[in-house]
Amino acid sequence: RLLISFKALLKSISSTKKCQKSEIISIVNEAGNEADKVWSPNAFIIYRREKKAKHNDVFSKRTEAEISKVVGKMWQNEPEDTKDMYYRLAEHAKEKHLEKYSGYIFIAIKRLKNC
Repeated sequence: RLLISFKALLKSISSTKKCQKSEIISIVNEAGNEADKVWSPNAFIIYRREKKAKHNDVFSKRTEAEISKVVGKMWQNEPEDTKDMYYRLAEHAKEKHLEKYSGYIFIAIKRLKNC
């Protein structure tokens, strides 16, 4: 049983942030753990975090968007066996996330640009 009904959730969304392009909502799970903004990272996110930490001196004066572009090109040039390692790490992270937040539910709500 969820701690908040779906109708109550939609009502609170519509009354708080108007005219958002999109909103991402995560709900508290049955055990009462707050799973808000706690997603299991995908393979690229794990790779990006590692590269950013490793090359912090190079990335220190760049924006997050610039870092993502540079690391994205690095990711595209990685061999498949390297990417597979990160996919396995992401799968492991997903399993750990499911253990910690067993009742986690993710709902993405798209809104019109001009409402």
